[in-house]
Amino acid sequence: MIEIKIWGYGGQGVVTAAQVLAIAAFHDKKYSQAFPMFGVERRGTPVYSFIRINNKPIKLRSQIYKPDYNILLDQRLLKNIKHGKLIVNTSKKIKNAYCFNANDLKFINIAMICTFAKFTNIVSKKSLFKAIKDKFKNNPEIIKQNKKILEKIWK
Repeated sequence: MIEIKIWGYGGQGVVTAAQVLAIAAFHDKKYSQAFPMFGVERRGTPVYSFIRINNKPIKLRSQIYKPDYNILLDQRLLKNIKHGKLIVNTSKKIKNAYCFNANDLKFINIAMICTFAKFTNIVSKKSLFKAIKDKFKNNPEIIKQNKKILEKIWK
């Protein structure tokens, strides 16, 4: 089982990113879970979501304490990481991290899960695009913009 934690700030789309990644895993014929962890947080405060992906049913229902991967939508959250591999939104080079600068893109959350998918091959590009279409089926313009992000990352 692969356990992933997406870190960001309220309003960055951390929950949406987790949902899209879990849907993509489902399209790849895998089992998945996506769930947020937040309390009274507001826009601009640290939040995170969890994703589990497995080839067999997932019976575990707890939060993730030692993720295999951490996807950071903002490099300022690095100080919080204690376990797992890093995929970080930054223009800097960080030792032992896969870095991609998504700050100029409209949807940082989608850019970073696309970066994760390309880096790890845990979900396919095709399934990720299907998941984007599923999640944003009522907004063709958002689908179009996210497809551009997906193609940019995979070029």
